[in-house]
Amino acid sequence: MDCDFPNDANALVPPEAESDALRAIVKGTAEQTGDAFFRTLVEHLARALQVSHAFVAEFDATRQRVTTIAFWAVDRIVPNITFELAGTPCEEVLGGALCHHPSGVQQKFPTDRALVEMGIESYLGVPLRDNDGKTLGHLAVFDTRPLPSEPRKLSIFDIFASVYLIAAAESPSMLPKFPCPIIIGYL
Repeated sequence: MDCDFPNDANALVPPEAESDALRAIVKGTAEQTGDAFFRTLVEHLARALQVSHAFVAEFDATRQRVTTIAFWAVDRIVPNITFELAGTPCEEVLGGALCHHPSGVQQKFPTDRALVEMGIESYLGVPLRDNDGKTLGHLAVFDTRPLPSEPRKLSIFDIFASVYLIAAAESPSMLPKFPCPIIIGYL
């Protein structure tokens, strides 16, 4: 499957929209470390993008399974899950690039039962890499509604991914799941 890559991701975004997103990120993550940081990050990402689901996840050593580190679903943090990558949009992120399916993600990945059961329509994911460029995990959002390539939403997604990078660079012990610093493939 091919991801739909936004061609307008660098378009101008209204400064007030970015300010609001940045304010939400700082307010939500400033005092958090470790697992609390991840939980706060995905909650505020989902709220800022107005999507129903968000997670940070890591790929296993075989690169065939993924385990969430923090998972926001609808209106709360839910228990972490592990699932097979084959036949999911997350598998495309493993290749190392931003992956965006603005709509029709269930039809593109019909064997991903979770997408169908949750009624997911759209998906946006970005890889988290180590210094050598190896994709270790990813940050993803998905929703029951389409998620068009709106410059504002893509910019907010970039801001949240950057917050992860900054936190990793500033305090590697705060983010024990990934070697630091992490490099976002899309940024």
